[in-house]
Amino acid sequence: MCVIFKKWVMVTLILAGGGLFIVSGANAEWSKAGGSLNMNTSEHATRPTIAFSSLVGAHVSWEEAGKIYVKRYNGVTWAQVGSASLNVNSTYTAGNPVIASSGTKTIVAWQEEDSTAVKQIYVKHFNGTGWELLGSSLNINSTDAATNPWLALNSASVPYVAWSESGNINVKHFNESAWEQDGTALNSAYAAFPKITIENKPCVSWSEPNAIYVKSFNNISWEPLNGNLNINAGEASGNGGLAIAGGIPHAPWFEFNGGLYRIFVKKYNGSLWNSVGGSLNVNTNNNAYNPKIAINNMTPYVTWYESNGSVNQIYVKYFDASWMQLGESLNVNSDANAYTPQIAMSDNGLYVVWHENNGTANQIYVKHWEFPAPTVTPVHTSTLLPTSTPDINSIVEADAVQAYPIPAADKVNFAFRSSDSSGEVKLRIFNTHYRLVTELTGQAPGGEGVITWDVSGIAPGIYLYQVRIGDKKLSMKKLVIAR
Repeated sequence: MCVIFKKWVMVTLILAGGGLFIVSGANAEWSKAGGSLNMNTSEHATRPTIAFSSLVGAHVSWEEAGKIYVKRYNGVTWAQVGSASLNVNSTYTAGNPVIASSGTKTIVAWQEEDSTAVKQIYVKHFNGTGWELLGSSLNINSTDAATNPWLALNSASVPYVAWSESGNINVKHFNESAWEQDGTALNSAYAAFPKITIENKPCVSWSEPNAIYVKSFNNISWEPLNGNLNINAGEASGNGGLAIAGGIPHAPWFEFNGGLYRIFVKKYNGSLWNSVGGSLNVNTNNNAYNPKIAINNMTPYVTWYESNGSVNQIYVKYFDASWMQLGESLNVNSDANAYTPQIAMSDNGLYVVWHENNGTANQIYVKHWEFPAPTVTPVHTSTLLPTSTPDINSIVEADAVQAYPIPAADKVNFAFRSSDSSGEVKLRIFNTHYRLVTELTGQAPGGEGVITWDVSGIAPGIYLYQVRIGDKKLSMKKLVIAR
């Protein structure tokens, strides 16, 4: 359900005891997850990737001063995983890492120069105490440079790696003792920047000159999924990767279109690639680059960076009948350039990682968007009746909220009482897809009060609401708007 509403600017919050004040509607915000991840904040850190598993949490890999590092988020700070860089040889330059997690496994692939300065592809996994090399170099020919690896794990946590070598896209998987090639090269012309993902079978996208292609593996050979994804065939474009949900591949990319680089997404229906909405650019006069995608409950989320000519901003949108922006720019400093965002779904939302220049060096930052806790989607019945107006003091238990009247037609009140009296109050309204409709903020020094919301411009239907006071979240409940 996509909710369209008029954005109002104020509501009244009536405090117990007769006081009142004004709060304003506001977008929810991205929460910064810790500070800079850099090992040394004076060194440039670039090309971060992020992965999440319920059992091991969020992990980030990145390149810093020619070395590959990994840190894990403990909910407060980022702690290094392992005691050293992942480089096979610490004296050689490494870059372009990619990380993946499944269950308790965390695996990283990257490119690293050897003694002859030829780039090799390596993979390590964390064995609980340190990083252990899986097999040897993945290169088809050890004398040919291999670059831009991408990594995915299947349902059995077997790693598959796609990379570019001498203009060819290759894929291998690890068979418990060595790397085994899957089919032959996927491309017919010079190709680069492959991205691999796996649901039931491996699926790879890549860039060829002015074209984006996708193939899937049938255990014998690579089968094309129709043809070039470009909106305008022959226009310059860049691969953004793949995500698959319910057997449906989704592919974002950036393409030179109408005089600017724009972000597009298509999904595959089994025979054709169909556009998912239009361009994602926040500003149609800006160039946009390097999209990455993740899917949650069949809803695609895309992140990218967009340039207004003087500064690059990181954005995220999700698709719900049209592309909806999730919060504002993620940049830690809105005047600083940010690049190469990556996205990962978590148990309760999503993480985005990128690198941003703080005036001294590129720093790695992460932000998190929190979804409401999953609940059973309420079902409308014909027995809903308006509730009586409660007295706040009659809400016996602390940490409770109650909306009235239900169903609501023009206005709805939210009476709340919390054991946290720090004062800051946030009321969030969601649709049944857990997409944020709006957020109200204000102050309630006593930890209790009544928020009144004008819903005359809100579409009838079922909504969910949650009040947060200080650090305490009150239980999510159902609200019905009916006319």
